[in-house]
Amino acid sequence: MKTLKLLLVLAFLLTTGVGTVFAAGTTIGYVSLLPPDPSDAPVAAQAIQQYKLMLPDLLDAKKAGALLDFRPVFAGGFVKIKYPKDVDPAAVLGRPVHTNLQAAHQPAKAVETRLREGRSIATAWIVVDAYDGSCFRLDNPALASARIVGKLQDKTGRVLGVSDDVADSSGYLYDCFGGFYTQINPGYKVTFQAFNGATLLGTYSSVTPALTFTTVTKATSTWTGTATKGKEFSAWWTHPNL
Repeated sequence: MKTLKLLLVLAFLLTTGVGTVFAAGTTIGYVSLLPPDPSDAPVAAQAIQQYKLMLPDLLDAKKAGALLDFRPVFAGGFVKIKYPKDVDPAAVLGRPVHTNLQAAHQPAKAVETRLREGRSIATAWIVVDAYDGSCFRLDNPALASARIVGKLQDKTGRVLGVSDDVADSSGYLYDCFGGFYTQINPGYKVTFQAFNGATLLGTYSSVTPALTFTTVTKATSTWTGTATKGKEFSAWWTHPNL
């Protein structure tokens, strides 16, 4: 198995808690939180603002039984929804609802691609957004135009989500795992395989490390705690209602 630098980005979101009650015969959909032609502001910032506007409709739809559950993925710029098969969620929410994640994720991908253009890198890497959402970024010139197949597994080895997309001509890809329960938690394993046609170029994997926090100080934007020795990571913390 080849080695590629995997950076785990740990994102902590304090948001509205939504209970989970599922029934038989349900469908997963994705709703974009970005307009078709978004600005170059950070995807998460744009998504949080739109989510605030959309949240009352989501809560009303859930209360009425038109939605069974929903989960925002701010880094990916979309909301995952779960709804009964006999419900038209687009009519309920007044917004397009996609059963294909790529369609809902496309505006966010366009922003990330524009911001990435012209950059050069010193080290090939894959950045995984742990804890919040289910997205990742790959940057490796050796994988230019390669097909990248990703898999997310929980601690038992059960596959929670998959991804399948093509890196651009510079070797950059911004994508997310499809599925509803794809939050990347400690102990979960991510695996990526790169292909040129049917030829396997490499396999890269990592297990999400655990963090223990002792303090979080909003006034100084600092936190303290412990992390897994030898694992590189960065962290950000936000609150959609601040």
